[in-house]
Amino acid sequence: MKLEGKSQVLRIYIGSQDKYKHQPTYEFLVLEAKRKGLAGASVFRGVLSYGANSVIHSAKILALSADLPIVVEIIDKKEKIFDFIEHLDNIFTGHNFGGMVTTFEVDVVVYQPHEKGKDGKFYETIILPKEMKKELEKMAINEYNKNKLWDNHETISGIFFLCVLSIDKQVC
Repeated sequence: MKLEGKSQVLRIYIGSQDKYKHQPTYEFLVLEAKRKGLAGASVFRGVLSYGANSVIHSAKILALSADLPIVVEIIDKKEKIFDFIEHLDNIFTGHNFGGMVTTFEVDVVVYQPHEKGKDGKFYETIILPKEMKKELEKMAINEYNKNKLWDNHETISGIFFLCVLSIDKQVC
């Protein structure tokens, strides 16, 4: 995807405990943006905030809030951002959504992927059905045990994400 010049940033302010259909709202927003083909999305966690309810949310030890501020930023061309806002409005209508949504124009100077992955390998992101994910997790655990990686303090999720899945084969 090519993105340069005048573009639009969508910024969504929510709480870390906000859920949409039992999924963290920030996660739903990023995955939905990817599904809709938007150029990019990032999630940022804040340390102190208040919003329309005037309740302070803080990461301080003595005033620890379980609901820290989250900002989801999504960027693409203006038309795609406003189409996405309309899409989200249809999804969240009737749900108890609290937060703030803003947009602003930016000039994209550079937008390019690594020629290869950061470690020199090619990767492709895929979203798996839950059943397939569970099966891959089992395979990753078996591969983990077979190679005795427990001594290396690596995690199951680390091995799981190193698995590459294609239509006709799976390689760990």
